Amino acid sequence: RKDVQAVETFGGVLGLTYNILMLAVTALYLALADIPVRRRFVGAVILSGIIVLPLYLVCPAAGPKYLLEGQFPSWIPDLSRPPASLIMPAMNAAPNGINAIPSGHFAWALLIFWFARKHCANGVQIAAGVFAVLTCLSTLGTGEHYIVDLILSVPFAAGIWALVHRQWRFAGIAGRGGLDLAGCLAGSMGAGDSRSEERRVGE
Repeated sequence: RKDVQAVETFGGVLGLTYNILMLAVTALYLALADIPVRRRFVGAVILSGIIVLPLYLVCPAAGPKYLLEGQFPSWIPDLSRPPASLIMPAMNAAPNGINAIPSGHFAWALLIFWFARKHCANGVQIAAGVFAVLTCLSTLGTGEHYIVDLILSVPFAAGIWALVHRQWRFAGIAGRGGLDLAGCLAGSMGAGDSRSEERRVGE
C-alpha cells in the first residue's frame, strides 16, 4: 500500500513539474539580475518556441500517452510485434497530440539550467538542476515524449544557447551534431524494424 502511495505521489510531482514550465521560466527571469542577460534568456525561450513548432510539423508524432490512451503506463506493448489493436490508434495519435522531436519542455529546462548555472547563485542553480532532472523524468513519465525526443533536445538547446550568445560557429556545430544524431537514431531504428521483419518472415 505504501509503495502504491509513493508511486502515485511521485507521479503527481512529475505531472506538476510538466505543467509549471512557464512558472519556472518566470522565476528564472526574475532571478537574473542583469538586464542584458534577461533579454538573452527571453530571446532563447522565444526562439526555441519559434523553431520547435515547425519541427513538430516536419516530424509529427505523439507520445505513448496518446497511442496507448488509458492503458499507459500500466501496459507497454512489445512494439517489435505490435498488436492489431494499436494500428488505428497509432494512425490517429498525432492529430491528438502533436509533439515529437525535440522535446520543447526539456529544451527549455536545459536553457533554464544553463542560464542559472552561469548567472545565478548556488541556490538557484541547484533548483534549476532539480527542475531539469524532474522535467526529463516527467516528459517520459507522463507519456508526452519518447527518450529519443529528449536526446535530440540537447543539441537543439545547445544551438539556441549559441545563437542568443552570437556564438555562430558553436551554433553550426550544434545544428550539424543534431542532424547527425537524428540520422544515426533513425538508421538504428530502421535497422531494428528490418530485423523484426526478418524474424517474422523466418517464422
